Amino acid sequence: MIYPAWLNQIGDRNPQLLREWRGRLQIRSFLVTLGLVVLGEILFATSYINRLPGPDRSYSAFCLNGYSPNCLIDWDGWWLSMFRDLNWLMPFVIFLPGIYGLITDINQEQQKGTLNFLRLSPRSSQNILLGKLLGVPSLPYLALLVAFPLHAYVSSHVPNGLAFLISYYAVFGLTGAVLFTAALFIGFTGRGGQNSPVAWVSGNALAGLALAGIFVIPSLWTWNSVTVWNFFPQFLTTWNDGPASRVDWFTIPINRNPFLAHLFTLSNLAIMTFLLWRILQRSFRNPKTTLISKRQSYGLVGYITVLMVGFAMQSDYVTGKLSQDYWLGITSLLISVMTFAFLPLLLSLSTPRQMALDWLQSRKATAFQYREQTGRWPSSWRKAAVADLIWGDKSPGITAIAINLLLVIIALILPLSFVETFDRFRAILGLGIGVALVLIYGLIVQWMLLLQTPKRIIWAVGSLSFAVLFPPLAAFIMVIGDNDSILAKFLMLFSPGFWTILASDRGLSTNLGVIALIIQWILIFGLGNALWLRYRQLSQALQYSDSAP
Repeated sequence: MIYPAWLNQIGDRNPQLLREWRGRLQIRSFLVTLGLVVLGEILFATSYINRLPGPDRSYSAFCLNGYSPNCLIDWDGWWLSMFRDLNWLMPFVIFLPGIYGLITDINQEQQKGTLNFLRLSPRSSQNILLGKLLGVPSLPYLALLVAFPLHAYVSSHVPNGLAFLISYYAVFGLTGAVLFTAALFIGFTGRGGQNSPVAWVSGNALAGLALAGIFVIPSLWTWNSVTVWNFFPQFLTTWNDGPASRVDWFTIPINRNPFLAHLFTLSNLAIMTFLLWRILQRSFRNPKTTLISKRQSYGLVGYITVLMVGFAMQSDYVTGKLSQDYWLGITSLLISVMTFAFLPLLLSLSTPRQMALDWLQSRKATAFQYREQTGRWPSSWRKAAVADLIWGDKSPGITAIAINLLLVIIALILPLSFVETFDRFRAILGLGIGVALVLIYGLIVQWMLLLQTPKRIIWAVGSLSFAVLFPPLAAFIMVIGDNDSILAKFLMLFSPGFWTILASDRGLSTNLGVIALIIQWILIFGLGNALWLRYRQLSQALQYSDSAP
């Protein structure tokens, strides 16, 4: 088949993009997409036409005097209502099919075995992944192109519609970059693509679709409506027809200046896209390694922590009389979020058994080389060993977990400084419990991944689930028989919901918290020693296999 010259040029630059276009932009799929979008637009416009006053309708929301006969039609309100609905419908209509298509496409590539051919391609990972991002959602892109004229026409009947449209599509484009990159990452980390615990539970297109449709898109569009689009009165949310409350980041009012609001939102979307893109490239080229590198985890945790602490620094609460209760509450929230947020992180950083064996083998070879040259352990070797634990991809992931926890602790010093002495002790106690729980979870997962059984990933996920869910379930059963059960409160201190106990009766909860923290750190030392012994056993096994004839 002969293709236009410009299409051949695109194929020379990005063969993956041309491959995706050839498979998706067929005449039939093109016409079906075009027909569905036009039909949807006709139905949408018809539904609004039917809401206008008429002889068969005694009441209309767009009748200024409330009655159909001789009513004054509120055309401004009619166009505005249509405009609002379009602005909220567009991301669902465009993003959800694209997300579903990207995840299912990678899953199909894995099932067919063609994904390995892509990895062996001489083309760069950026070239292949960009071809996927631009090619797989080509039909949603076509739908957006067809839907744009209606959106632009409706916006022309709304005050400042053109300015809003520019702002809308700037945010829309970067949001799509974040969501589609994340969808591609979910697809590559499916069960067939990665040898890690988090990959064992990911890669489900329907789960990704539900997460985006129920939580991510509504959250992002609500955020946009109270910050970036707070300066366009025509885009006020349907449940709030007044100006949005002030939103500060490190006491800077980001939704009181249109330049700051756009700069903050667009820059954060760009940072998210960049971080996801780097992680995606690693996942594509190295399917047998951990999902993210230690360097990437430090950047990711540091970025999210600074972002969250910045939102905690609301100027009204820094100088207000109720700041003490606020800071205790916000600190407890940050610590609780930290505990939950670290669960997928530790699953992503924990090293599989084969990777641990490779690391031990490389460390053994390096140590032998140093001993051969110097006859002792030079300081440079020790420095290299420490650097490998901090930065090396194959070294135990628990080191990176501990460093990330240290980053969070440093960032939380600022909000902790606003809390009164006694409440500050409770906050620090809660922080210690949260850190201890994350370390316990990380040690359990890492130890399970070093088992010899082929089902070690299942064991790791199952053990983590048991460690997280058993204490609150057992506490709930005990509370049924005794609402004041001290043992139930004590067990809750071993779960991510420990703040529900620390926030209650101060004296009892603090005493129980101190006891729980002591026990947790005893567990950490015990599990850490068991993990160290496990690595020694693996190292000795390698030494025996090398010396065997």
